[in-house]
Amino acid sequence: MRAPALAVTLSLLLSAAPAAAFDWPVRRADPLPRDPIERLRWDHINAWHALSLPDLRLALARLDDAPESARSLGLRAVVLRLQRRDDEARAALRRALSLSPDRAVLDDPDVALTAAWLAARDGDFAEAARLGRHALARMARPSALSLAHREALSLEVARWSMARGPEGLDDALAILRAGASTAAASPLVRATVALALARGGRLDDARAVAAPVAATLQGVIVVANLPSGATLPEEVFAAVGVALLLGGRPGEARASLAVAVQGSLDVWRPFQSAQLAAAQRRAP
Repeated sequence: MRAPALAVTLSLLLSAAPAAAFDWPVRRADPLPRDPIERLRWDHINAWHALSLPDLRLALARLDDAPESARSLGLRAVVLRLQRRDDEARAALRRALSLSPDRAVLDDPDVALTAAWLAARDGDFAEAARLGRHALARMARPSALSLAHREALSLEVARWSMARGPEGLDDALAILRAGASTAAASPLVRATVALALARGGRLDDARAVAAPVAATLQGVIVVANLPSGATLPEEVFAAVGVALLLGGRPGEARASLAVAVQGSLDVWRPFQSAQLAAAQRRAP
């Protein structure tokens, strides 16, 4: 009797649940195999805000339809930041990080940049500078960014680093020097280098950097060099004003330095006030 019983048992086993019932652990395919924000990344849009682009609506619709994942939520935060929907961007980023305990979602440079920009908006400049440097390192390929886009981003991250106070000056200089070679750097990059050196008490070095570019800063409209939505715009006026002053143009420096003092962070207000006073004394 054993043989027939065994045959019946095997028959029942083979005709029962299909192989798919065995739930072997398999890696799920990425629900977003293509890049839904390809045309919205920093190498295409050199700005923190870009409110009216049709690509924003298309990207957000695609991300809304995608299964929830760390990646889809991180990319959603980028689009929401571009739309100036800061609170929603923060919420999406928090959820993305909760689904990415190893913080691998921040390996996407535009997600890291969004996290950095939100930290800067919240006044956490140490975190903003750290994430900004991480994003710049992820964009290290020569073809990833144009020189102008890399400079704009390097300037923003350097300003975040300087906003930490004296302890952020060396990092700011390293960021600026990595963003463009000295020979190719724009006048605004060189002026910001001079600002960091002067704030660190290295006045001779700062003058050496400022002198060759002071003439090119005359009449510059500094706001035009800021990406839309940039933080710390007063730091641009501080850089231009200090470079003009150290470059021997105190009369031209006064207007920029006056704006810099009005909006200066507490940590740099005494420095900015002293620079403005020096320009007023030396001007004809």
